[in-house]
Amino acid sequence: MTDTLRARFNSFYSKNTIMNLFQQFLFLSLVLFFLFSCTPTSETKQDDPSANTAVKTESVTESTEIKSDALDKSAYSELDQDMYMEDYQGQKIWLKGRITQQPMQHMMKDPPPFGAPEKHQTIDFNDGEQTVVYYSGIDVPEDEQEHLYYGTVDKISGAGKGGGTHTEYFLILDHVD
Repeated sequence: MTDTLRARFNSFYSKNTIMNLFQQFLFLSLVLFFLFSCTPTSETKQDDPSANTAVKTESVTESTEIKSDALDKSAYSELDQDMYMEDYQGQKIWLKGRITQQPMQHMMKDPPPFGAPEKHQTIDFNDGEQTVVYYSGIDVPEDEQEHLYYGTVDKISGAGKGGGTHTEYFLILDHVD
């Protein structure tokens, strides 16, 4: 009887050992596969990462200089007191405003996938209206004084809190005086 039990035990033990070795082999293979697939190859390695940063910085600086040098303020319409931003969608406007002290909730647009990081500010204009201005590569004052904001009106739409579709208009800045 003990020989039968010993034979069964050895048979069971050897099957489990083989199965454990096979599972360990599979696990190690998968780990190595993912490790090597995530490591950049020699084609994608960057020898000098600062060179790539310098190119990006130069292109952002260059585009900013072009914008400020080429800014023709006569191409911008004033946002009239009795008009709404939606009346100017896709057009270049300027408005008088200042950074808001009590920002309301606003829909936010997605940042661009490439280029300089985009920043935003909420500004008050037209005696109590608010909008979000987006900018990158330009200096925008962060004081409480009134400034002239030059840019293009765009919109974002999405689900509203009360149901239906909600649309907000914002300004993509070109320049601030």
